Amino acid sequence: MTIFDWFRSIAAALNDDEPGRPFQRYALKDMIFAYNQAMCLVAQYRADLFTELTSIKLQAGKYQDVRGCCSKVLDVLDQLDEHGNVIKELKGSRAKATTVERNWKKASCLPAGPNDYRIQSVTIDKNLDGRFTVYPPVPCGVEAYVMVKCVHSPCPISEADQNATLDSECKHNAAAWHYVMAMMLTGDRFANGGATDKAYHYRMFFDLLGIQQRQDDRIESKEEA
Repeated sequence: MTIFDWFRSIAAALNDDEPGRPFQRYALKDMIFAYNQAMCLVAQYRADLFTELTSIKLQAGKYQDVRGCCSKVLDVLDQLDEHGNVIKELKGSRAKATTVERNWKKASCLPAGPNDYRIQSVTIDKNLDGRFTVYPPVPCGVEAYVMVKCVHSPCPISEADQNATLDSECKHNAAAWHYVMAMMLTGDRFANGGATDKAYHYRMFFDLLGIQQRQDDRIESKEEA
């Protein structure tokens, strides 16, 4: 199924699918915007659906920022070599840093052989998504790699992607279908039973993801209705 066909199925459910003239009442660009919103919410509520193991090259120094690859780091599992072979398992290496380690803010440029560097401990701050620290700091000129359990940001789509294939088997796309329906009905004050239908589709979005709808979301939904 193409992205266009997927959105057209929503247009059909909204009686906006005249032959040769779909998306007259509900613009395709608005549906795509709602879909991208839905994916951001899916990633927020169900990070497991976007979690993968990824090999990452470390930067020199103690502080590591991998937000260009991972939106959130859940764990650092292993130290690897450049070929992906495991050098050392790091699970359970969350030892408390000493005062000297906590206060060290510079890159370590002490000499080290290409295969001599070993990570002793890793610290992940839950308040700093996509960042963590390693001890000892990675020496300058040394290539070090780790296997990270990270959450990837969903890729937004645009109207230019409408002929691409959409994986219709994914649970989050089934949930997103209902979210887009709810958002289209939100802006349509002339839809018969729109408020009731909107609340149903919004609830289905959460139910299909298997999560509890937040109380503030429910309040906001009622106010908009």
